Order: sequence, then structure tokens, then C-alpha cells
Amino acid sequence: MKFSSNTNMASHSCISGNY
Repeated sequence: MKFSSNTNMASHSCISGNY
């Protein structure tokens, strides 16, 4: 469950360019 959230957050950050 935690892994899913982590992947989602990382993906969103990458798209947003916040990373």
C-alpha cells in the first residue's frame, strides 16, 4: 500500500517538475 503511494507521488512530482 505504501509503495503505491510513493510511486504515485514520485510520478506526479516528475510531471510537475518539482523533482
